[in-house]
Amino acid sequence: MMHNRGAIDANSPWVVDLAELPRSPGTQRDLDREIRLAERWGSDVTWIDEGEPITIDGTLDSVLDGVFVSAGVKTTVAGECVRCLTPLSREVDTRIDELFLYPEAVTRAKEEGDEEAEELYRITDNYLDLEQVVRDAILGELPFSPLCREDCEGLCAECGIVLRDADEDHHHETIDPRWQALGALMSPQDGDEVDGAE
Repeated sequence: MMHNRGAIDANSPWVVDLAELPRSPGTQRDLDREIRLAERWGSDVTWIDEGEPITIDGTLDSVLDGVFVSAGVKTTVAGECVRCLTPLSREVDTRIDELFLYPEAVTRAKEEGDEEAEELYRITDNYLDLEQVVRDAILGELPFSPLCREDCEGLCAECGIVLRDADEDHHHETIDPRWQALGALMSPQDGDEVDGAE
């Protein structure tokens, strides 16, 4: 997938205007923003809800070929245990350290035979878009099979109760279906005499 190809929406909260960062290596400006998700990110078992805030706190550094973004990224992830379906919530605290290249640097890399040049993050019209790099960083932290705890026993296969909440002697009688008919024949029927009855 090619990064930042095409027009950039300057009004997007993910887009950073580089007008105040001189194209002089060694210059720096702070990057500090909170963005609320416009849509849910993640999978069916772990996700970041729509409207959940993501904080980005770091710096933008001007380098020879572009801008180096270095920042901490924090948000809250929701989900459910894959064994017992208990709702989960945890903080994700990760980082992005990514170079965004000026268009001429991308062109030069392509001319020098860099086959991955089209995959590089780039600056467009003096803007850079953080959404994809932040998304990749956060989703890379999400577990494929979240558990409420490592020794979660899951759900009872018979009644569906969460086993950690069940009584110690929780169990179900299991009768071989081949014996069920015989058991019915051996049970007293209405009107039958029972030993000890007068």
